Amino acid sequence: MEKFFDSHLHATLKHHFASNTKDVSAWDTLSTRDYSSNFSGFRGKVTLFFLKNFIEGTLRSQSSLTQLIQSKYDLCLMSLYSPDKDLLKALYEHPEFRNIIDRVWFGKILSGKRLESLISTDNHFKILLEDLKLLKEPNTAGKVNFLSTKDSFDTSPETLNLVFAVEGLHCLRSNTSLTESSSILADIGSSIQMIQSQGAKIVSSTITHIDNENQLFANQAYAMDGMRAMGLDDVPLRPTGNGFRPLGIRAIHLLEHHSICTDIKHLSVQARKDLYAHRDSNSMDSPILCTHAGLAGIPFEGSSNSYQNHIIDAQLVRSKVKVANAVEDIEHMQVTLAKPIAAKNNLFGTVGFNCSSINLYDEDVKQIYDSSGLLGISLDARILGYVSLFGLHNHNQALPYVKEFTHKGHSYKLLTDTEFFSLDEFSRLGLQAQRADSWFDDCLNYHNLHPIIGGKGSAGHYTQFLHFMANVLHATRLAQQWDGLAGVEKMLLQTLCIGSDFDGLIDSIRYGTDCTRIDFLKKRFEKDFKSSAKRFGISLPKSLTSKMVGDHIFYHNGKNFVLSRL
Repeated sequence: MEKFFDSHLHATLKHHFASNTKDVSAWDTLSTRDYSSNFSGFRGKVTLFFLKNFIEGTLRSQSSLTQLIQSKYDLCLMSLYSPDKDLLKALYEHPEFRNIIDRVWFGKILSGKRLESLISTDNHFKILLEDLKLLKEPNTAGKVNFLSTKDSFDTSPETLNLVFAVEGLHCLRSNTSLTESSSILADIGSSIQMIQSQGAKIVSSTITHIDNENQLFANQAYAMDGMRAMGLDDVPLRPTGNGFRPLGIRAIHLLEHHSICTDIKHLSVQARKDLYAHRDSNSMDSPILCTHAGLAGIPFEGSSNSYQNHIIDAQLVRSKVKVANAVEDIEHMQVTLAKPIAAKNNLFGTVGFNCSSINLYDEDVKQIYDSSGLLGISLDARILGYVSLFGLHNHNQALPYVKEFTHKGHSYKLLTDTEFFSLDEFSRLGLQAQRADSWFDDCLNYHNLHPIIGGKGSAGHYTQFLHFMANVLHATRLAQQWDGLAGVEKMLLQTLCIGSDFDGLIDSIRYGTDCTRIDFLKKRFEKDFKSSAKRFGISLPKSLTSKMVGDHIFYHNGKNFVLSRL
């Protein structure tokens, strides 16, 4: 019987937005109808986007406990997360979204008062305690088992074993008004012990998340290009720091003391570089994780195919941001990036990676691989590199993700991603604002993609699947370069797993819209794996079958890693 593992899920996140803790259970599978039942009288330009795309693609349940158990998951690394304040502000302060909330068109499951409470809280840790309480609630659909030792793994039917991943150190803070370093660390340590006292094992923690609340520890990578394209105010979510801070280094050692691995997701590039340097100088050999990753498809530096060579445009932008009761000017470098293609002259020539710094560069993959860590491949379409094709068939329409320019006598029309750096980190990384003296022929060209754009439904869905496959195969191709066949085997049978980020407010790929489709995704992966690996120039060990690779990536690799940490 098939079994499944996931290294990053948010089964309790939708509960955080409900008007009453009893209104939404982690077992409830929220449908589009649950959100839109009060929409009958609504007429406005936001209807199509929020009702069809936001609700169907993002808000409806992707990994309720009921869905997970019915879909044969028996072990997950569940996220413990308190929503970022500035992320909630950006949503709630958007006039059309707020109009929907305030008129109760989302009913009890998305409450303005609840959002206001989350925005004003100085105790993030209480949200994590709510998570644990929700997950312990009994239900006739199955049973949840908090896994704390190898011997406590419950193999009985309809049972989901859980270990935990904290998403952002702010989540472990019960009092964000504390400013003295030792007091902050003591607060975090106390929170860890309280979670452990409930029989819950924390396997990993990220240091940062989306907003700047964790700047006292480290700088975060920009993650809100999709929000910016929606017209929401992303300025407060743009990174303002520069690498790791001393308190962040101390926090890393606190996590190590509690046998909690560092998850490098959401760290800025410079923060990741600082972390690796500190680990090297202190002979730290604990596993590094990235629980829900996309791959950039390129090295960050040291190559003609590096990050700098994919910069189409970089410019200084000045914005205004609210700080307390004042409005301050803030400056960032806005960078527009070409999308490196996965492979030339074959099916994957229509697949482009997202090489913005929210994703992993080749150097990051090497750090995870060398530390015998775990790399969870996200099922978020944008993270995997896919750009929504909606409307791009109209030649006369403005194309927000397409950049036309002439370089070295050649005309280009490329698909792009956009991100922001603090001025300090942009300078420290040695990046240049001017376009590199390089060709863009190995980047995703609108004209090459155009025949697919005209296709309906299934063509776009298959393109999303190819983006998922390309992320798996790029990591495998790197391992082959490092260690030959042994490297391929280690990457496929030890390192890679699924880290979907289901219910984390993502737009999941159509071949894996939610956890009930994971078996379909696995079967398609196994069907196409060997032919796709050949297109990537990957040599596979003769003993390796597609079924074996699928079983390990979708289950065994994650389970084996978790059990090794107990």
